[in-house]
Parts: sequence; structure tokens; C-alpha cells
Amino acid sequence: MIAPPMRSSRTVPQRCGGRAVHTNGPGGRNTPPGAGNPHPSRERSNALPLRTLPSGLTRRLFRLPVHLYRRNLGRLLGNRFVYLVHRGRRSGLPRETVLEVVRHRERTDEVTVVSGWGRSSNWYRNITAEPALEIRIGGRRHVRPHQRVLEESETAELLEEYVARHPYAARVLARLTDWPLLTPQGRAELSRQLPAVSFLPRADEAPSPREPDSRGDG
Repeated sequence: MIAPPMRSSRTVPQRCGGRAVHTNGPGGRNTPPGAGNPHPSRERSNALPLRTLPSGLTRRLFRLPVHLYRRNLGRLLGNRFVYLVHRGRRSGLPRETVLEVVRHRERTDEVTVVSGWGRSSNWYRNITAEPALEIRIGGRRHVRPHQRVLEESETAELLEEYVARHPYAARVLARLTDWPLLTPQGRAELSRQLPAVSFLPRADEAPSPREPDSRGDG
């Protein structure tokens, strides 16, 4: 389902081009939607809020992809999720976020994601301040991919594709979030509130190594 970014409550270093990447949740500080907010459940998108933030078992399940990427096991997720490294617009530090891939084009490895917290998502605000540093999908790594924010009409088409491909997940998501996802008019409304971003590997990029094998890391 299109969902808020996978987050974590602790800072854990990752490596990005030899630099440490610190995580404190989705969008840099991972306190959606307000940067630095220690109580994320108190603050949500004004236009299309989720009913509640995940907690308990649901929260642990949402955080599982982050932990897999930390252990260099992101390839186990196939092309369903993308690991995004971006720079904090205020801290200047690299941040990590794992997002669901709403559309993946196998020929070019282009991935498209939707910001479940709208334009208030910290990761979205960060990449609009400075383009993404890195993405990983299916064990493949792309540095400094081209990124593009989709037009509203493109986002509406993207959501229509999502509903057609995942009708059950779309119904569950509509119920959990109160999003009007199941009608053309509703998707048009959502496309004005939830930005979609595509990441396309550069044609001239050098072949990037797959995620390092975690065996023997201790």
C-alpha cells in the first residue's frame, strides 16, 4: 500500500559514498510531517490526514524494510521498496528513508513513489531542497539519479494504475486513511495533495555495485 515512510526511532549509521548516513526516521528526522517534532502522532497533513500513526506490531512491520537495508538485505524486498538517501535541508547530514514503489519500469529501473504525508514529508522537503543522493532497489544502487516531481494529471493516472493493480490494497488504504482513492474525482483530489516523484538512473552512470553481502560482517 501507499503508506508513510518506513521509520526508526534510533540513529544508525549507513554508508553512502564513504560517508556515514544517519537515520532518525523518515525524511531525515523522521518525525512527519514537522521537522524536529518529537511527537509525530500529534501532527499530520491538514488536507488528507491518516487516522493514526502505526504502533505496536504494525509499527514494527513498517520498520522492517529499514532494518533489512541496514543489514544489506534490501535485495530480499525485490522491486517493491526503494531505499532513498537524501540530505537534511537544515542539518546538512545524509538521511535514509524506505518508501513503497508505486511504479517500477524494469527496462530503465525508474521508480516512482508517492509522499503519503503530502508535501509536509521531511524526505520530500529534503529532495526538493537538494536532489536525492542515492537510491537502492532490488539490491541495485544508483547514485544521484535524475528526479522529477510528476504533474497532477500524471499523479492521478499513477493512482488509477495503482488501484487497478492492487484493488484490495487500495480498498484497505482508503479505509485506513479516509483518502478518496476509489473514484476518479477522489484521485484527482489526492493528486493535488500527495506529490509523486520519479527517480531515473543516469544513462551515463558507471555500473554501481550491488549491496555488499552481509555474510561475515559479524
